[in-house]
Amino acid sequence: MKTLDVLTEWCDSHGFRVNPKVEIVVLPGLHARGMIAKEAIARGEVLFRVPKEWRIVGDRSISDDLTAIERTGVALKIEMLKGDSSKFVPYLRFLDEIDWSTLNVTILWTPEELEQLHGCSIELTPTRQEAAKRFKEIVNPILRSKGLDMSFEEWLHLLCIVQAYSFSSGDLNDDSVAMTPLADVLNASVTLNNARIFYDDKEALESGPEYLTMEAVKDIDIGEEVYNTFGNLANARLVQLYGYIESPYFDLPVNRYDEISLPGKFISQSVERLIKNCPFSFRVDNRNLSRRELLEEFCGYDQKSDYFFPFSFRKSGYVGLCALLALLRGATLSAEVIQSQVDRSDADMQVETLHAFFEALDSANLEESVLDELDVIVNKVLGQFRTSLEEDLKVIEGEGSGELAVRRKIAIALRIREKQLLQQAKLVARKLEEFPEFKSENSSEESDDGDYSDSGEEGGIEVKEDEHEIPEQARKKART
Repeated sequence: MKTLDVLTEWCDSHGFRVNPKVEIVVLPGLHARGMIAKEAIARGEVLFRVPKEWRIVGDRSISDDLTAIERTGVALKIEMLKGDSSKFVPYLRFLDEIDWSTLNVTILWTPEELEQLHGCSIELTPTRQEAAKRFKEIVNPILRSKGLDMSFEEWLHLLCIVQAYSFSSGDLNDDSVAMTPLADVLNASVTLNNARIFYDDKEALESGPEYLTMEAVKDIDIGEEVYNTFGNLANARLVQLYGYIESPYFDLPVNRYDEISLPGKFISQSVERLIKNCPFSFRVDNRNLSRRELLEEFCGYDQKSDYFFPFSFRKSGYVGLCALLALLRGATLSAEVIQSQVDRSDADMQVETLHAFFEALDSANLEESVLDELDVIVNKVLGQFRTSLEEDLKVIEGEGSGELAVRRKIAIALRIREKQLLQQAKLVARKLEEFPEFKSENSSEESDDGDYSDSGEEGGIEVKEDEHEIPEQARKKART
């Protein structure tokens, strides 16, 4: 009997309460397996429930010096060493069939592969060297004390599996994560997500939930794949933690939570140059403020901090761009213009007046000098990439693209998306009147009923990757 069939029978016989409308299937491509709907499923239906006793959890009794992921890695390894005496045998055999070579979290990338990510807004921490140092100094002594003999490479791959497949234990008193049979069969998608994990009520959570419940959060059609979600994460975060991205180049819709980060050094370079050219002081709220102090108080500027402005172009708001434009506005406006805004307001309203003035952003009153400085910053970020957008598109869409190695393809797709967003920043800033939602950066992407709007558009500005419709094979990868 095939491993998936054995796992399904094992779950059925141990109280997992699997909805007969779903089944585990083998899927083509990188995912290899997943869950589909055999019948139409209504929003709110429970797909399955996993009893508490059938999860592998590494609690703090293992060691306070290990992270939650590391503790569960130890617990999983101990369970694996039990062999056929483990009560999790069918589940462990399922995990054992995971091909390590298909794990693409960035800590497993070679230095040559990581070079492909040069210029991208991605955190490559911890590095392999940092992980090796931690393994030698902290982890390995604990492993040996428990009779576990593992090489660093074995440990690293085990951790990557735990990170990609585990779930929160749901215990409010503990940060532990749990390897959860059946739940980790589901693939995840930010955009196609149609199921979510729910735990028992708050009272039960105090001592840990009795069940982990997977529930449909949208109607699911016959033959449609069931997708969980890791959360509203950008592609750079998805590949770092889980080894995949959501992109039409991988038969998935554009990730609407994609974002870019503008390094603080580029912003500071522009602001400091502007301050030097206009070193006036201002009288605000009975205080004398220098230009820099003005920007620090009213625009969140911090010259010494290596901060980043995250940009995310979503239908309901343009996160980060508003704050950056307000900062540049405060740095480029003449002292006379700023002081006049203060002087015309009541004494007790000067602070509120300045906040409102800097944040009053629309194309009609946004100074050209602000747009010029935005161009300077964006062009510096684009200059960090070693390839142009056109070159990347030629490689990923050209003849022979089907032969690209997966990690190289991921890197190229990431570069393309970030370059498009950078160019888009300049376009959006010049057409703010077309985006009334621009002024509502904190508006929710999710409606009250839990449904997500996804028009496939990015604020009305055409971006090549967004022209792709959601592929049919991404919506319904397998049919009964």
